[in-house]
Amino acid sequence: MQELGGVVCGIGPGPFTGLRVGIVSAQSISYALNIPVFGVCSHDAVAFEYALQNPNKDVTVITDARRKEVYWTKYQGIKRTSSPKVSKLEDVPNTGVQLLNKALDPVSLANVAIEAMNRTEKGIEIKSFATDSAKGDGSIVALPSQVLLPPIPLYLRRPDALTLAERA
Repeated sequence: MQELGGVVCGIGPGPFTGLRVGIVSAQSISYALNIPVFGVCSHDAVAFEYALQNPNKDVTVITDARRKEVYWTKYQGIKRTSSPKVSKLEDVPNTGVQLLNKALDPVSLANVAIEAMNRTEKGIEIKSFATDSAKGDGSIVALPSQVLLPPIPLYLRRPDALTLAERA
């Protein structure tokens, strides 16, 4: 563990509980070892691995969002061209792009973070991601274009849990 120079965690999009567990684990290891922690959009890691084999191809990364929906993000090579979104699969625009439904390989998170650090990309300081309050579904307005992000969850919709007042 003393050889580690930093910790990387996927920040989503993904399920509420899974993101919280992964991020707090990364933050705990980071704190205990006094090393930096970085978040990476999980779709960035999938797109990065795809782009290694298919450079300069347009792709849309899709992951299961449950509730008969998917999370999706569009890319040109490794460049994110849309913020992550959640919708029904049939609503994902697919004109001229390959749809890539692939599970995240944890090694991909490290690889994409190392690549970003090699480009001397620095982490940014933000407390949360801007959402579209008019839609009320947690849609991200604009995810910063860089790869290294703060280790905060990228939620795209409200959690299933309701308060007692909301249930009434």
